[in-house]
Amino acid sequence: MAQYASVCLLDAPSALDRPFDYRIPAHLAGLIERGSLVHVPFSGANRRHMALVTGVKDETDSPRTKDILDVNRLISLTEEQLAVCDFLKEYTLCTTGDAVRTLTPPLSALKSATEKQVVYVRRTAVPAGVLRGEKQRALYAAIGADFSKAADAFAESGAGSAQLKALRAAGLVELRTETVYRNPYADLKIDEGRENKLSAHQTAAYDRLCALYAAEGAHCALLYGVTGSGKTRVMKAMIDRVRADGRQVIVLVPEISLTPQTVSLFCSFYGERVAVLHSSLSAGERHDAYRRIAAGEVDLVIGTRSAVFAPLQNLGLIILDEEQETSYQSENPPRYHARDVAQFRCAQNDALLLLGSATPTIETAYAAKNGRYQVFSLHKRFNDLPLPKVLIADMKDELRQGNETSIGHALRAELEKNIERGEQSILFLNRRGSARM
Repeated sequence: MAQYASVCLLDAPSALDRPFDYRIPAHLAGLIERGSLVHVPFSGANRRHMALVTGVKDETDSPRTKDILDVNRLISLTEEQLAVCDFLKEYTLCTTGDAVRTLTPPLSALKSATEKQVVYVRRTAVPAGVLRGEKQRALYAAIGADFSKAADAFAESGAGSAQLKALRAAGLVELRTETVYRNPYADLKIDEGRENKLSAHQTAAYDRLCALYAAEGAHCALLYGVTGSGKTRVMKAMIDRVRADGRQVIVLVPEISLTPQTVSLFCSFYGERVAVLHSSLSAGERHDAYRRIAAGEVDLVIGTRSAVFAPLQNLGLIILDEEQETSYQSENPPRYHARDVAQFRCAQNDALLLLGSATPTIETAYAAKNGRYQVFSLHKRFNDLPLPKVLIADMKDELRQGNETSIGHALRAELEKNIERGEQSILFLNRRGSARM
């Protein structure tokens, strides 16, 4: 009995962003389900298009249906990911294609970036006059009795794949191929003896957060603390608590430049159980990170705003560090805010959303004031270090006093003192793009 799949084209404009029915051919029976990515012929020219399967059924109302061409067996969307797609479409008014491309690594490079193969080789026999040429002899001498990388033998001998193929044909060596993940952070050192001691104030915040995490349902909390109060230590303690339950964590940072610093910190604690997602990774690195996460080989995902879509299947905690940063808002379709997607995913998983900031956004502060978010405050810096001195100048008073420049009297005096001492100063301007005010 024939089966049919309802699919949405990933490159369709909004006017065509609706399901189309296709027949599942016999050789693909059992391989296609809701969430599968398939290729289908579309339009009178039957051009090949990638599409998302939104449902499988036994009957169709379409008078004529074409056959699905093939199915991608490497990436498919889970029910939670499909729910996130629906959320993005409703929340940002984007198309199905925009939503799917946001959740997955680059689909256009899927075939070329999927797997990296490493060839290992070892000796299996002693040559009986069959070695031909200097390079074959050098390659055989470079190969040991135990498996080692063929690339190392090539580098040592100056030989190549042609010589290795000849040795294999003669039965002198055995090859073994392994698929490896491309991970630019794999060489980071693990410091197993590193401790995460909490102060009394941090412990009080941590204990209350644990109680909120253990409460039934999804929750959102604001970890509000002055700069240097040790919010990261509390976050790390919460990660340990969630991992102890066998659940998984996403940590979002506002900028790619902060990612190596954060990755180094958490890799020193968790090693290979960490995956990284951000736009500066190559297509192959992003595909491999995605596969590791989907396979359940990762407990902690770190990255910029797109990491909020990491395909973790037992999510317990999402952390937005420096949640006030504007980089959490996407400027390209779909124009989502990572905080809103995190709230949706936490609601789907009965997880905790933890927002960390010394200067929370107006929206977050308002939600905390109205009781939607619970507030956990850290008012003292770690080890009671003093806060830096801050001066606030009212430039309207300066204007009334006849100062029509952009630099106030107090700022000018401090700059002049620095110049006299031979020191340097940094001025931060609040200009965004071409806006001058």
